[in-house]
Amino acid sequence: EVFTSKAKTQSDEIVKYFADAIAAEFSDFKFRGIKEEDFYVLKYTNMPAVLTENFFFDNYQEAKYMITDEAKDRVAKAHVEAILKIEGNKPVEEKKVEEKTETKKSK
Repeated sequence: EVFTSKAKTQSDEIVKYFADAIAAEFSDFKFRGIKEEDFYVLKYTNMPAVLTENFFFDNYQEAKYMITDEAKDRVAKAHVEAILKIEGNKPVEEKKVEEKTETKKSK
């Protein structure tokens, strides 16, 4: 789900980008759509604001999936895609970053 505040606001335009990105990234899950609510965090802000709800922890299968690195990466990817489109940029190509560990040499 993606939330925006009730009534016409600047958030109405950007919420569509988040909805599209999340629905595309998670096409293997049911997307519950765009909803309007008077959540404090949305209503009492000085800038456009949206709230995304990513899975439900009262659903065992979703909770089990959400704690995986894959799920967290996909949520982050969808949010980044939306932000880049809002900002008018093209999506960046995903690159695999190798983990490096530093070792201290003893003297």
